[in-house]
Amino acid sequence: MQEKRQAKLNAVVYRPKEGESVTGNLVLLHGWGNSLETLLPLAKMFHRRFASWQVFVIDLPGHGKSAMPQNEEWGSREFANEVRDYLREEKVTKAVFLGHSFGGKVSLLLAKEEKELVQKVILVGSAGLAPKRTLKKKIFLFYVKILGLFYKKIDSLFGMTLFQQKVAARYGSADYKKANPLMRKILGRVIREDFSSMCSSLEQEFLLLWGQEDNETPIDMAMRFSKLLKKSQLVIYPHKGHHPFEDVGYHLLLKSIFPFVVNVAKREAI
Repeated sequence: MQEKRQAKLNAVVYRPKEGESVTGNLVLLHGWGNSLETLLPLAKMFHRRFASWQVFVIDLPGHGKSAMPQNEEWGSREFANEVRDYLREEKVTKAVFLGHSFGGKVSLLLAKEEKELVQKVILVGSAGLAPKRTLKKKIFLFYVKILGLFYKKIDSLFGMTLFQQKVAARYGSADYKKANPLMRKILGRVIREDFSSMCSSLEQEFLLLWGQEDNETPIDMAMRFSKLLKKSQLVIYPHKGHHPFEDVGYHLLLKSIFPFVVNVAKREAI
């Protein structure tokens, strides 16, 4: 194991023993508000089985020990570009990607824009599709939006913090509440991105791993991904939520991951 602290991205890297050839690369990307720590047990177990692979577990910008994004105009593309540039520095030209939640969204974008880099993709409770909402939910969100605009106007006129007190504290998601002001603005942008049309054009093989009780990226989203992605297989884990890899879940996921990556040929891997 080697921990690498880059100027922008922090990562933990598992490499083959000295003198052994690299036969594959796996890149793991965590979800929003998490860090590489959430995926380290999965990475360790994978490397025990595939000791000749390089395994990169990356802190996305603004998370863990990685640097903050440069400005509030960032979207998923900028996160993907940082991962791509890091892998170029590592001289990785082909890899299998595993993305959890927002990390899955970044992996999808890389699969679209870096076709030669991305061999296969494993999506775990991935974001990337607009959630289906009932009319009642749409009306509620419209109400919250209008309320937010009203309090922001009052705050700007009188130097108050009513938006944070009355709207963000009550209606904001857990990720929003934990984020700093810069990351909140970026989060608001990335959750509005919908990759539905993009997914149908992707040619890579996808493995979809989903918790039956996922409330953040519900199971219907997994079904939609399964239909949109041409080459995909879906595995659903009963009694598991948005982090199906927690506890013994790591072993369950690896039972599906091992056969999915085992046929990545050595000549394609580096």
